[in-house]
Amino acid sequence: MAKRIPLDPSDMLYLLGENRQQPMHVGSLMLYNVEEGEDADEVAARTVALMHSYNEANAPFNYRLASRWLPFWQEDTEFDITNHVRHVQLPHPGEIKDLLQLVGVFHGLTIDRSLPLWYLWVISGLPDNRFAIYLKMHHSLSDGVSGARMIARAHSTDPDERNMLPFWAKPVKEKKRTPGGKTKSKSEQGIDPFSAAAGLVRSNRNIARALRDAWNNERVGTFQSDLFSAPATIFNQSITGSRRFAADSFSLSRIKAVGKRHDATINDMLLAMVGRALQRYLQDTGDLPSKSLRVLMPVNLRKDDSVGGNQIAFVRVEAGTQHQDIEKLLMAAKASVNAQKKLFSTLSKNEKLLYTVLSLGPLALNIVTGKLQRLKTANTLMSNIPGPRETLYWNGLELDAMYPVSFPLHQMAVNFTVISYRDNIELGIIGGRRRVPHLQKILQYMHDALDELEAISA
Repeated sequence: MAKRIPLDPSDMLYLLGENRQQPMHVGSLMLYNVEEGEDADEVAARTVALMHSYNEANAPFNYRLASRWLPFWQEDTEFDITNHVRHVQLPHPGEIKDLLQLVGVFHGLTIDRSLPLWYLWVISGLPDNRFAIYLKMHHSLSDGVSGARMIARAHSTDPDERNMLPFWAKPVKEKKRTPGGKTKSKSEQGIDPFSAAAGLVRSNRNIARALRDAWNNERVGTFQSDLFSAPATIFNQSITGSRRFAADSFSLSRIKAVGKRHDATINDMLLAMVGRALQRYLQDTGDLPSKSLRVLMPVNLRKDDSVGGNQIAFVRVEAGTQHQDIEKLLMAAKASVNAQKKLFSTLSKNEKLLYTVLSLGPLALNIVTGKLQRLKTANTLMSNIPGPRETLYWNGLELDAMYPVSFPLHQMAVNFTVISYRDNIELGIIGGRRRVPHLQKILQYMHDALDELEAISA
């Protein structure tokens, strides 16, 4: 009998909230350089053939959904790699815009739930002697941090290393860690019932206090007594299943240098860049609200090197879009982020998760039912995923860029995700095709915002 693996409640939410209009998978678009003298299209074809030779998968790539009374993961005993790995050739001469358009189409498609919930496409026909791999995986199997770790572990920093396994064939060892760094088995992690009950009472009391203070605008400082009411924009509508995708790279050193002159972190800078871009975009459409846009940001709760599943909480911050002056916009965004940091510093990991569940209740219910559209939690999402700082290789192929691909939601029709790689910030913007036309404009406005911030700090 195949092994059964229970789903965590946070993983279950991504399954319950999924429908044709709202697929719940995340992905990565990876571009590989091919050595001089070799043809990228031929290398791509060999890569597909090599991948098809690995017909056994390790966790979580071999997990498929099953159910009796409740859904659970079960190892797929009939795993077939040809269901998951495909080869696509762009018409010559292919361009990057053609690649991004294709990824947008693929990302709008749901994953067959009778199979392990992931697909991989090898895409050839690109310029500059490169080919691409687009990997997508259901969010119930992996969050962004976990996915980035899977990708990094499947690569090497040694360009001469060969006989490397593909993503799904590489073994992953889950470890439970104590504060001292030692591993413990699940059976060794028991706690007496009286301590557990006392801890639950303390957590509930702390959560109630945190929510009360947030409502009264004392500790959070950004909700202004309207905890579930972000301003209405064109992003706060129901979406269809079609997607637009835009991606680009920013210099990490440049963002750090400009941020240092403003005493701002990388997150502060990125939030201000997103805020300015959305401000200008909504001004173009005549839809800019007088109140600041609100941005939902995930917070990584992992304290070890584990992969798989979801260990994230969420905070909401203001993007400072009530200010036309770019410096005031940055300072407002920075103050909002600092207020959330102060709040979260007072909560334990479990309390942060509970706070997220309780404060984002309307969003979760709207994701699942679509019935609470008047309660707007935020206008957009922005994630910042730490990535590898060294150049990565897979069987000698240099990973030139890796762009994250997340998902929009009903009432939040655009999503910004960044990952650091080498000295770059790799940005992926995904949006509902009908709700966010001319998505490329937002990308250009982010570049303009960085130019503005650099100019006033010179």
